Amino acid sequence: MKKLTLLNIFENIIDEFGVDQNMYPHFNLDTFKSLNSYSKRVNYCNQTLRRISSGSSRIVYQVDAGSVLKLAKNKYGLQQNRSEANEYNHDYFSEVRTNVLDYDNENDIWIISEIATKITPFMFKEYTGFDLKQLDGYLNLRHQQYNGSKITDNDFFRYMTPEEKDRMDDDDFVGTVVAFMFNNGLAAGDLGRISSWGLVNRNGHEQVVLTDYGFKGQYD
Repeated sequence: MKKLTLLNIFENIIDEFGVDQNMYPHFNLDTFKSLNSYSKRVNYCNQTLRRISSGSSRIVYQVDAGSVLKLAKNKYGLQQNRSEANEYNHDYFSEVRTNVLDYDNENDIWIISEIATKITPFMFKEYTGFDLKQLDGYLNLRHQQYNGSKITDNDFFRYMTPEEKDRMDDDDFVGTVVAFMFNNGLAAGDLGRISSWGLVNRNGHEQVVLTDYGFKGQYD
């Protein structure tokens, strides 16, 4: 399968302009860890890092050329951080999610994970071999089955051919995503959005992974 080279282009830009692990020299992780309020953490990050995005539950800052800091805004962000830092997820699902490099193991306030570049639905299919809309339908039906609904093959055939369903049933990537969804109590719809996926470079190999996913449950 033909692979795109977006990350190779990104790395060439980094080399050309001299962006390296010291791209934000005023940020100090120990100083950040010592801050005792949300407002102080946000102010410090705003002054020393580049804000990449801000959602309903977390703010994401670029730390260096290879990593980002995800700062929780509320209990939903805390749970997302806890889930992403979970050692079981790291051990068994690292192939389909960004790796966590450091985290707050006391309060789940922040994590630092590997950086990923945004992708399009076309790129998702180029790398995985699967259409994201079809995968979305497949995951939703598998989720319904898991929760006790009676789902038949004909329900799957509304989204794909019998051959495409067989290929999804037998594929390691799809199987790992399904297991990840079940083990973390995730909503299938969150995994069917292109904004939940990105591209990482691991040892020279470009790989599609989940970068952000919603949480369904209670934080305690």
